[in-house]
Amino acid sequence: MAFTKKKKGVLQKKYEKWLKNSQAIFVLEYTKMGMKAIDGLRAKVRDAGGEIHVVKNTLMERAMKNAGIESKALVGTCMYGFAINDIPAMAKVFGDVTKNSEVFKLKVAT
Repeated sequence: MAFTKKKKGVLQKKYEKWLKNSQAIFVLEYTKMGMKAIDGLRAKVRDAGGEIHVVKNTLMERAMKNAGIESKALVGTCMYGFAINDIPAMAKVFGDVTKNSEVFKLKVAT
């Protein structure tokens, strides 16, 4: 679905807010992802006090640039996890979900 320039601006501001409020950011690559897998991951992330979103890489790249964050991992199909409260709990969620997974792969954490 194509976004209007105005909608892209609104989304980019939202992403910048998430980046600002996060203590850490996790980038996951995903393939063959079904709704069951994503709903399960989102529930675990919420329980750990964070958020996870599928975001257009170009919009996230602009938001990261505006937030002063540089990353080369914004390639392919990415999900972005934001550790709002508890970095170790989020790291454990992503470690558990990526271990022996054919769906998710941890690309980078900052």
